[in-house]
Amino acid sequence: GIYYQACTIDTINLSASPSVSRGYLAKIDLNGNVIWAKNFGSGFVSAPRFDTDRAGNLFMFFSISNTGTLDTIPVTAGGYIGKLDTDGTVVFIKKICGLSPQFPWSVYAYQKIKLVDDLVYVYGGSYDSLTLDTIFLPSSNYYSLVVSVWDTSGSIQWARQSNNSESGTGAMCIDNNHNLYAMDKFEGPFITFNTDTIFTTGTYGSY
Repeated sequence: GIYYQACTIDTINLSASPSVSRGYLAKIDLNGNVIWAKNFGSGFVSAPRFDTDRAGNLFMFFSISNTGTLDTIPVTAGGYIGKLDTDGTVVFIKKICGLSPQFPWSVYAYQKIKLVDDLVYVYGGSYDSLTLDTIFLPSSNYYSLVVSVWDTSGSIQWARQSNNSESGTGAMCIDNNHNLYAMDKFEGPFITFNTDTIFTTGTYGSY
């Protein structure tokens, strides 16, 4: 999560500079006892989205708004993918996109993260064109849904986007064959996926 100035997690006290949001990581056992908690960078706009593998490693996507350090790694403003071990130590951190020209957060707005086998599925959206790792996605002049898939070393495998308005805040799940299912809403009058277009006569539609 994130906090301002100071917070206490169980019996562990954490602090940050005034007016700066600080990230934290905490590990809690099955009885609710905090095993460890520590600071993790600064300038976070929102809490990271993450999932774990069977060994307990964290794969996370996050956005920071200023230059600083994550663990001991220097970083600049933008969107990132990262892997941490079970002690909260960074295995790798990789910048995958810049900040939005309109807002002080990542141009790729992460909403849902799901790790299946050795692939990380990310469900979110973007207001603008963006380059995710090595893949360029043009702007549709509307907020568009963006689904991307990454391997566990932080390399992108593929990315797709909708055309026209999309909320990007719905539900996502992955089956055992790696098919992705999504339910969401969109702002009217329509939204397009590849060659399929869905219309609504109201302010919002759903699919």
